[in-house]
Amino acid sequence: MANINTDLQAYRDLKTSGKILRNILNNLKVSVKIGTNLLEIEKIVNENITKQHAIASFKDYDGFPSSVCLSVNETIVHGIPYNYSIKSGDLVSIDLGIIYNNMFTDGAITLNFSRDIKDKILCQVTQKALSNAIKIIKPGIKTGDLGNIIAQTAESANVKVIHDLTGHGTGSAVHEKPTIYNFGIKKHGVEIKAGDILAIEPMFAFKSEKIAKNKNKWSIKTINNDKSAHFEHTVFVTQKGAEIIT
Repeated sequence: MANINTDLQAYRDLKTSGKILRNILNNLKVSVKIGTNLLEIEKIVNENITKQHAIASFKDYDGFPSSVCLSVNETIVHGIPYNYSIKSGDLVSIDLGIIYNNMFTDGAITLNFSRDIKDKILCQVTQKALSNAIKIIKPGIKTGDLGNIIAQTAESANVKVIHDLTGHGTGSAVHEKPTIYNFGIKKHGVEIKAGDILAIEPMFAFKSEKIAKNKNKWSIKTINNDKSAHFEHTVFVTQKGAEIIT
């Protein structure tokens, strides 16, 4: 697990990496609309990354063919952009990884193009779970504490945690230890330390807790083909809490 508690330059590069990622996602929140093609989003992301002298960390990672994961409705994560225009009623998750001067950040949002109140609640609860988890981060807590509060947030709204997909450490690689499950037991798991870099990413669905692979061997969908939502931040653990990097 990357720990940069005493490395000021690495911290600065991490902040820059996170700022690039955050700005790209914020711009997509405004520009992506019903009718936007997923391939257009991929193009926009690539252009922005190049302009800011950064690298897309997902591109060619274990053979993944795209710079950004675009996952629609029942596809939870690892959606490969294809010739599809967003429709009314869609939930579109955008998951992006950035490398700047060898510092990795990871972030995700779900855009809601549906008028269904259930879709709105699913997105709100998933985002709330991310916020609740970040609020309790400080040196000395365990990964089980994070999973526990994420699961409790899901249960309070009667939605399901996707059990087989997790958060993780990051900073010097796309995925590092520890694995951060979106469920857990308080005071169990790996202890969090100041200087750690964590990617916290709750993924919820209406009915599904289990996953299935799509035909492209990359994209992961809900077992019941129900809609899903995904939100993620990279955070830096400080002496007193957590700083949101993305």
